[in-house]
Amino acid sequence: MSSSKTFDLSRFAYSKGNSSDYTSKYTPLRRSSTTPSTSTTPQLSRSNTDTDTGIDTPNKSKKRKYTYEPPESFAQLTGVPDYMTEGCDLMLVGINPGRTSATLGHHFAHPSNSFYSCLYESGLTPTKLRPQQDYTLPVLNYSITNLNHRPTVTQSQLSKAESRAMVPELCWKVHKYKPKLVALVGKSIWDDVHFVFKSNSFNYDYRLDNKDKKVNIVEKSGDCDHTAGFLLQNFKIVHDDNNESLFFTLPSTSGLVAAYQKEAKVRAFKRCKQTLDRIKESSLDTSTMHIVDSVTLAQTFAHLDQR
Repeated sequence: MSSSKTFDLSRFAYSKGNSSDYTSKYTPLRRSSTTPSTSTTPQLSRSNTDTDTGIDTPNKSKKRKYTYEPPESFAQLTGVPDYMTEGCDLMLVGINPGRTSATLGHHFAHPSNSFYSCLYESGLTPTKLRPQQDYTLPVLNYSITNLNHRPTVTQSQLSKAESRAMVPELCWKVHKYKPKLVALVGKSIWDDVHFVFKSNSFNYDYRLDNKDKKVNIVEKSGDCDHTAGFLLQNFKIVHDDNNESLFFTLPSTSGLVAAYQKEAKVRAFKRCKQTLDRIKESSLDTSTMHIVDSVTLAQTFAHLDQR
């Protein structure tokens, strides 16, 4: 196995506050009403997908673009608490709190976010919960958390390095709460988790993995299905009691993610439920999955957390 990487979380520390006020350093300058402007504003290539919400854009003709901003830009935004239970069936993991969630103190709180509808319509919850009821998820033997704790307006205001540096903490949570299935709500979360996992797995072989990818090339259907990467991933965490935690990638439920309609997202959530049912029935073969060296990753977080 390749040597484990060390992640420095200290540079991403920030002070928590109580206000939701936020002014971006990228706020466009006001133009004179009498002097026409001939200059053009370069378009930023980063996505403006809200981390857990939809963002209202008053000027629809010129959508505001967002790019990375440091933690101090959001020091006045508070985070969102985890709601966890040990031995849970499902651990739901968001990207990070958006502005609405950070203001209200609840996960996936923006009205345009379809997270709770997807849970209900897929059969994962018996009723449609409101964001204010996120604390009741442990009653269903579910846990809910985020990969990154600090709030932003959009996901693109986090850096890749920052999100990847939070993977050891996620591994620590998986070790502590031992979920049967970890559902990552957003493909970008799996991109960051996979980047760390593939370098910290006992039986991961880049050559074999690349060979398998070439052999198992599947034509994309255009739907929110396994061909788009929304499926059970080929990695697992094995606990000291030999129970396992598997990983499933779900689509983002943000109202700004228009690549797939809500009905397609619900189908992905249904496949997640079917996978969870198979795990609970012990009818899923995990023998060929890559085993993550999660102990080392979890210890990395614990060491940094004690500094």
